[in-house]
Amino acid sequence: MVEVNAVNGQETEFPNGGPESVAFNRFVLKAATDTPGTAADIQLRDAIKQGNMQVVAQIINGGTANINWVDKQNGYSFLHYAMSSDESLNAIEYLIKAGIDIRKTNKDGKTAYQMLEDKMKSEKIPFLSHRYAHIAKSVKWVIDKGTEEIEKIAAGGMKKAGDFMEANKWLAAGGSIFPLMGKFPLHSVLHLRPEDQVRYVKFLFDDKQGQIKDMVDSGQIDRKALMDEEVNGVKP
Repeated sequence: MVEVNAVNGQETEFPNGGPESVAFNRFVLKAATDTPGTAADIQLRDAIKQGNMQVVAQIINGGTANINWVDKQNGYSFLHYAMSSDESLNAIEYLIKAGIDIRKTNKDGKTAYQMLEDKMKSEKIPFLSHRYAHIAKSVKWVIDKGTEEIEKIAAGGMKKAGDFMEANKWLAAGGSIFPLMGKFPLHSVLHLRPEDQVRYVKFLFDDKQGQIKDMVDSGQIDRKALMDEEVNGVKP
């Protein structure tokens, strides 16, 4: 570990003589030397993890960090770190406004939004709790960004397979599926990944209890047959 000492915006040098970027307001941050990234990237990551929004804002506004930097150790983007704890959630707004790519996945193949969804399910956070409300308010920035991009794709008519693939990425990143409703024939859903086909059909059926998804997952209902039911009225 190397200590980055920064006082009142003055540049500091590491013992090896390499110049380091400016840090802020007498905060002392720790940077792991085995983690690729500039000093500003590491400082921003650590400020997010610490929930230090003053430093987060100053680094982002200063433009010294690569907003789409990814930690090679775990594949986390800054957004993954922001969604890793309640204390860091406030960083989401800053990251979205700075133009972070919310579609990036970690080494487990999860977007930051999917990672947070898994966490909320495992911790069983009460829907009416103050904590749930805080998370929902923070994550709305991500949902709105993803939905905005899906709306742009849907407005183009969804005429290419690549449109479906791109929409899938924004869906996984937190965007709403609603802009896609009624924009293309249901049989076109077959271009989607299997899990997204089911997700789309769940919305159509208003399957709030997840019964259709469970039946598809268990093999009781064939996905293609489920699509045929909607297109041709044939019961699987």
